[in-house]
Amino acid sequence: MGCKYSATLLNTSSNHFLYMISSNKIIKILGSGPSGVAAAINLAREGIDVIVYEKNDEPCARFNNGWQILENYSSRIDALEEMIQMNIGTNFFHRGYKKIDFYDHRLKKYPMKGEKPFGYYVKRGPEEDTLDSAMHRIAVDSGVEIKYGEIISETDADIIAGGSRYATGVSKEIVFESDAEDTLITILDNIIAPKGFAYLFIINGKGTIGTAILKNFRKINLYSEYTVLKLKKILDFDMRNVRESVSSVNFFIPSTAAFSGKIYIGEAAGFQDLLFGLGIRRSIQSGYLAARSIIENNSFDVFWKEYFGNQLGSGILNRFIYEKIGQTGFSAFMSLASRMDFQKLGYKLQNPSYIRNSAKSFLMPFLNTKKRCKHGDRCIWCRTLKSDR
Repeated sequence: MGCKYSATLLNTSSNHFLYMISSNKIIKILGSGPSGVAAAINLAREGIDVIVYEKNDEPCARFNNGWQILENYSSRIDALEEMIQMNIGTNFFHRGYKKIDFYDHRLKKYPMKGEKPFGYYVKRGPEEDTLDSAMHRIAVDSGVEIKYGEIISETDADIIAGGSRYATGVSKEIVFESDAEDTLITILDNIIAPKGFAYLFIINGKGTIGTAILKNFRKINLYSEYTVLKLKKILDFDMRNVRESVSSVNFFIPSTAAFSGKIYIGEAAGFQDLLFGLGIRRSIQSGYLAARSIIENNSFDVFWKEYFGNQLGSGILNRFIYEKIGQTGFSAFMSLASRMDFQKLGYKLQNPSYIRNSAKSFLMPFLNTKKRCKHGDRCIWCRTLKSDR
């Protein structure tokens, strides 16, 4: 395949970093999640030789083929159409839904609906029909070499897509089989999921229960038990072939995602929705943009800031309010949201406005404190995540 390339960062007079392509080396990517593989696919399509290093022996080994959401509200562009535009395609199981039931701490139901799907449910893990396996197949077909069971240091990599070293949140996922009908439930309740949320998704006889928390990490198993008990009060469902896993979640707002001669993408860069931590779409976007910045010899920081930087900024106010309103506030929010188009509401919450921009400027000095931040100088948001590690 074509010439071999290596990316070298240069500091320009405009204080942006550019990747300049030189010969005789291969682009090395650390991590084979959606961001790393998206970058690899788009580099390979331009004739650039790429090696992806994955420490596990199969795609997405940290998940048990459970349901997650590819959100469809942050952009006017449909998420699946964007996947096609970014050369990922849609050759994986996905199902869009326009309705979902929210519950508060008293188990009062708030049905949410919209004209368009608020998200597409996809499976994450090594099974054949998951998003991860599909992306790995596309990568290999594009000429990418994926080295399973191998890892390299960040020093030796050109693109860092290996997740975060730090946990700003923890999530426990229970995957199972069930005879129950298709069910989509989300619970906002600080008792079972402090500063986070809990959910039950059952689709085609496969279920996933999730509990995401942003404090008291050591109690994640207890919170997960509380979640199951509460869900059982809502719906009597069976659970067979149960598998459990715990993973960390990381999000912050970086001042730069290109430094020390590397490009950081996906969760390694902090690219997550600050409200609910739905990061699949953002990860794929960042991988695509990283590849374009290398191919076009342009600044990755300019690319991602123009593409979704303002949305990350809007998340500051969302997260601040979410952590302050408490149980009564959750109920009030769900009551209001149930009377609106849920997909359109998501778009409004994700995208900047005069109020959000003003609030961001006001809150930033309070949110940027190294006492609560473990991400380093490039993080400009941390204080609201008062997590107990």
